[in-house]
Amino acid sequence: MVSQELNNIGSPINKEIVIDKEFTPETFFEKALEEKYDKIHLATHAEFKPGGPKASQLFSGTGPISLDKFSILRKGRINNPFELIVLSACRTAVGDQETELGFSGLALQSGSESATGTLWYVDDVMTSAYFVQMYSFLDMGIPKAEAMQMTRKAFAQEKIRLENNSLIGINDKVLLSELNNSQKRIIRNGLSNPFFWAGIELMGSPW
Repeated sequence: MVSQELNNIGSPINKEIVIDKEFTPETFFEKALEEKYDKIHLATHAEFKPGGPKASQLFSGTGPISLDKFSILRKGRINNPFELIVLSACRTAVGDQETELGFSGLALQSGSESATGTLWYVDDVMTSAYFVQMYSFLDMGIPKAEAMQMTRKAFAQEKIRLENNSLIGINDKVLLSELNNSQKRIIRNGLSNPFFWAGIELMGSPW
């Protein structure tokens, strides 16, 4: 689902996808420091551990990136902060006394006005669909907090629907396609279950 998630979120204008072996720690920071980008979306696995920023990490296509490295973004984007950093990995919003709000908290410290992370182990398909729908609202000019609320309502009110092998969102937007039988079975059991979307949180500016 990662490839579809990255391809389907946001506008193709000023968008660059770096995936698999091309997604290295070096290319991540190199691309992130380019001023033309105002958002970062990281659809990768993460590992949160007690022990401070150096102990926790997210995974690139070639190796881990520890949380303390995110200070590179804060220093490099001091006059041009990110509008939003999204980390659509498992439990990226949790933290402890040493790392506060986990990955999302560090994303805010990295110079972003807002950050989005997850509070528990999420379902890959539902999370990808959630963010594709959320970005669709953002592209309409809807503020971030409102876009997230509208996305939650769309799931809760079962306005996200399965048609053949595709998951269809608001305004008939195709969120995900080529779903297999196992994925479709999960969807049929009920998208309105808060487990799938209630743990996605926005931190920082709601606008």
